[in-house]
Amino acid sequence: MLKVCPNCRETFAGGRACPDCGPDALLLDVADPATQALLPELNLARPIRRFYAARRALIQFFVGLTFGVATGLLLFRHGVGVGGEAGFLWKVGGIIGGLAVMAVFVVAGTIHARRHASRDREI
Repeated sequence: MLKVCPNCRETFAGGRACPDCGPDALLLDVADPATQALLPELNLARPIRRFYAARRALIQFFVGLTFGVATGLLLFRHGVGVGGEAGFLWKVGGIIGGLAVMAVFVVAGTIHARRHASRDREI
């Protein structure tokens, strides 16, 4: 939920009062019809882009976590069935492989969020 302060025109992800202006300045929801008159003078492209970039990064993180755990467990499970040194290597490979898959998705999500949140262009 994107909210805007009517006094300082700053945008916030939520809350009831503006932290800069004090508790007397109540935040307005940008989806509220009463706020529509205030919207043309605000540049909401950057805050909206930042929120969506963060959301996409969270989804990429979740997918990486899920795939990383699944990959690690499958390789580790294979190592349980194999005995000796080969089993140990499969178990270590499962742990390292799962962490590597997670790291790739986390880094990709971070790069994506920073790249799209920092663009100074209109939507």
